[in-house]
Amino acid sequence: MEQVKWKNYVLVVLLFIVTVIIVLFVKKVYEDRESTKVVTNERLDVLYEIKEDDLKSYVIENRKIILYTSNSLDMSLQEFEESFRSYIVKNELSKDIVYLNLNQVSSRFYDNLKEKYTVNELKQVVFPQNQANIYVLENGKIIDILYRSNTTISLEEVSSFLNKVIQE
Repeated sequence: MEQVKWKNYVLVVLLFIVTVIIVLFVKKVYEDRESTKVVTNERLDVLYEIKEDDLKSYVIENRKIILYTSNSLDMSLQEFEESFRSYIVKNELSKDIVYLNLNQVSSRFYDNLKEKYTVNELKQVVFPQNQANIYVLENGKIIDILYRSNTTISLEEVSSFLNKVIQE
């Protein structure tokens, strides 16, 4: 019987160690990818969520749009969005409002929004960035904005704004 050389044992141990390192590396890459995965806003699951790339075609297909924008990762909006969800359900507005997650938009989103969708009266308005807001688009143009400066969103203001918009 042939005796196994000690080099073979060393090779097996090295192969085992390299395999474990590769598996741990792949696991880490997978976990990193999952943690940065796009998070949808589960608090507003009653609304149709639109992506930045689909906004143009959605605006063309629909004459009047109420666009709610917020960052799904902003936990300070949790209480508001839960009450907003109840308001939407109670007033049956889920077909009238679409949601755009600011966590998924490009750095040029606001510039593109202003260039492509604003009417002349709103060209001078500075859109507050990275905050929850409501835009009203009619015939492909923004005709009204809830907030024109950085402000904490409130259900009372949203309710008043939506009542005015829907009655028009």
